[in-house]
Amino acid sequence: MITILTEEYPQEEDVACILSHIFKKRVEKVVYDVPFNDEGMWTWVLNVRGFENVSIEFIKPGGSMCDYIVMRDGIPFLLVEATQTTESESRNTCFGQRATKLVVARQYYPDIPFIFMYSQRPTFATDTARLHSRLYKTNGAMVLYRDEPFTDVLGDVQPFDTVNELVFQVNSIKKKAGNIPLLIYQTGFDTFDINALLSKGVTRQICNDPNIGIVSLLASTIHGLIPSCKIRVTSHGVEKMCSPTHKFMMANRKLDLRLKGFDYVTTLGTSLNGSYYTKLRGTVSEKLSTILLHVLAHANGINILFHNHAGGARSKFSSRESDISIPKEMNIPDLVLKMNEEIYIIEGKSGDNGYKKAINQLKGLDDFENVVKTAYPNAVIERCVCLSVKNLDVVERTPQLVFALDAKGNVM
Repeated sequence: MITILTEEYPQEEDVACILSHIFKKRVEKVVYDVPFNDEGMWTWVLNVRGFENVSIEFIKPGGSMCDYIVMRDGIPFLLVEATQTTESESRNTCFGQRATKLVVARQYYPDIPFIFMYSQRPTFATDTARLHSRLYKTNGAMVLYRDEPFTDVLGDVQPFDTVNELVFQVNSIKKKAGNIPLLIYQTGFDTFDINALLSKGVTRQICNDPNIGIVSLLASTIHGLIPSCKIRVTSHGVEKMCSPTHKFMMANRKLDLRLKGFDYVTTLGTSLNGSYYTKLRGTVSEKLSTILLHVLAHANGINILFHNHAGGARSKFSSRESDISIPKEMNIPDLVLKMNEEIYIIEGKSGDNGYKKAINQLKGLDDFENVVKTAYPNAVIERCVCLSVKNLDVVERTPQLVFALDAKGNVM
């Protein structure tokens, strides 16, 4: 039995690539079925049509978690991190930010294969990209282009064999004027300084996700080459140290890494922050309710124009001509459905006060609705609510409530 665990909507193209890779046979298309039991309650999984022994189940991360955990008979055997971001859109997001997922995963599952899956072919055409390709290879990760699930893009890439190679390549990358440069200094046989900004803007804490990833990946690589290494991060911009449960501490828990000025705090020996994930089966979850509505709508021929389930991975908005990136500063809903010439902008919420919260949040979507009107000027647009609650019996039926799921799996 193959079970694919995820916290997000499982993109059909992602799942097709994963199944193709597992079964060594191309899967062209994936369609989901929603199984209900004899009492009409959802069984908390999705089935993959045409695959009798493949299902999808939803989870909540314990910290920094990859997008997909693939299980065989209940035992993890493959980890997958998917990205739609390209090098041209953002080198930092495309590579550095994703690296944390690899390093944290290795703390829980040190021997399980890890795949970076790109929806667009990575070219590794920049110095930063070439550095990451070698770092991935050195740390045992694979890179797949989603349309070619049988070929590791890193096939001919050479891993780092020595720390000198690593230091030279990092320090040779052209630095951007005005930025704090990424540099490595070897101050002794097994002592190193990594110069990198870990704060962001006015927030003087460890919150710069791309640099958290690259520092952790560099530290992991140095540790693999020199296990006795001691690493200090300089020019980090941090004034308040993070808690032991922070992903930066988790990622570097197997090596002695400290921040300059906080030399009394080491990442070495940091305890794992509970489990890597917990299952959402039988819980009240905004994300589960909007994802289930998404799947049921798609299965019934309703077009999905946009989704951003509970603030997770956001899609682009589908207009008649093309897919549009929504500005990050714009307020967005969880789901947008189109049925004929009617478009439903849907906000998901959970709990007893979820309906009121959703209604209030819908009021702030004027800018987003204008995007919809521009793309579909003749459409009738409605703003609606999707709920996750403990018990459907206490839910008041209103015209704006289009879907609800309770903790037993009952659907309205």
